[in-house]
Amino acid sequence: MLEHGGFRAAAQALRVSQPPLSRALAELEDDLGVRLVERDRTAVRPTHAGTRFARDCTKLLAALDDACRRASQLPTPRTTVRLGHVLPEYLAGDVERRLRALRERSSIAVAVTPILPRQLGDLLRRRELDLGVVFLPFEGDAGDIVIAPLGHDAMIAAVPAGLAAARRGAVSLASLARHAVVLFPRRAMPERHDEVLGHFHRAGHAPRVITVGPSLRAALERVAAGDGVSLVPARAAAAHADLAVALRPVREITTVWTLAVVHRARPERAVLDVIAALR
Repeated sequence: MLEHGGFRAAAQALRVSQPPLSRALAELEDDLGVRLVERDRTAVRPTHAGTRFARDCTKLLAALDDACRRASQLPTPRTTVRLGHVLPEYLAGDVERRLRALRERSSIAVAVTPILPRQLGDLLRRRELDLGVVFLPFEGDAGDIVIAPLGHDAMIAAVPAGLAAARRGAVSLASLARHAVVLFPRRAMPERHDEVLGHFHRAGHAPRVITVGPSLRAALERVAAGDGVSLVPARAAAAHADLAVALRPVREITTVWTLAVVHRARPERAVLDVIAALR
């Protein structure tokens, strides 16, 4: 109003009628206990107090604009979804690109923890994880946990790259049984351990077993070193192409392993978005 020299011009600039503006100024003067303007028929002039008050208000508004600008430039807080995975190798390639796109699009970050299947139920119930990916079958509390198939992978043989079998299109259980079989401990994944050895036993073979830590790479490193062979999931093993290991189908095996996503009932939106990316 002071900038425009009168109530009428100020009201027009603010696109309001003159009476409410006059009343607002009068109420402000009453609240402050000081006269802000001198009024006459030709103009409205600020008092000393009015000039000082207008200057201070201008500074406050400028500071408010600056605070709003700085707040808008702050990074958006990320929502972190905690994912436990029996074989994080499955998160490479296309899945990794989808998770990166999700992070850029919606600020959802995924924190991945390698787990053993038998740990997952407790970790979900204690809310230390938001979801997990394991092989089926999975034993969990059906009333509180949702289990949904996610994808499939074939069981194939991993053999040292220098082995004669590495040059064949497919290998037999008999040829594999001549070597030690590199496996994870049974306590890590009992069903998978028994399934792998079951193929040999049903074919009449009893190979020597070398046990390594519950890590696919640890097993493949032993194979690459020439210590034995292994039966592994194809897509996960392919993530370790830097190792001197040949991946070959096994003539007698048509087994398909099923991956499943496991989470608590009624998951948050961010968890559903991560599940969609995993698919």
